[in-house]
Amino acid sequence: MKLVDISHHNGAINWASATASGDVDAVYMKATQGASYVDPMFFANRESAKEIGVPLGCYHYVTPTDQASDQAAHFLNVLGGTVGELAPALDCESTYSQPGGAEQWAQIPMEQRIQKILKIGAAVVAGTGVPRLALYCSPSFVDEMLGNDPRLAVFDLWIAEYGVVAPRIPAPFTSYLYWQNSESGTVPGVGSGDVDTDVSA
Repeated sequence: MKLVDISHHNGAINWASATASGDVDAVYMKATQGASYVDPMFFANRESAKEIGVPLGCYHYVTPTDQASDQAAHFLNVLGGTVGELAPALDCESTYSQPGGAEQWAQIPMEQRIQKILKIGAAVVAGTGVPRLALYCSPSFVDEMLGNDPRLAVFDLWIAEYGVVAPRIPAPFTSYLYWQNSESGTVPGVGSGDVDTDVSA
């Protein structure tokens, strides 16, 4: 299965063109970030995808500075009971407060990083009733920021790695659910700039 993952950077999506191209079977779209941010294109893109029948999933961009309970509540509130066909996902990646600034995840102890992600995940599972969430990370983030902690195996892996024939699967994972294989794809109907493209296992 071929997917794209989008945010407001991609603008309004022409789903008819995207699906007709053969490059889009499903979509992940950014819903929220931190404890208060809502992607300004989320509701419009979700409705337009639903109208044409594109299977979709929603993701939350986890910030290291906001409380786990606040982030989970915010994500659930914006989803409003509409989860989509794909499992909700947590996007965990390098976060900088400003260009050239310090990596914010590195400013908190590793156990706190892991607990934050686990607590958000558990709250979203409880709030949506889905059995598992997807966790979006690069191999290096799992290695360096999360220490390959075995507790992360409660998630399905959405791995991001480019320019390789196959992605490296970091412990504790043994396989991936989705692989983001490019951040510079081109898909008809999906914005005028670079598009994140993915494939399922």
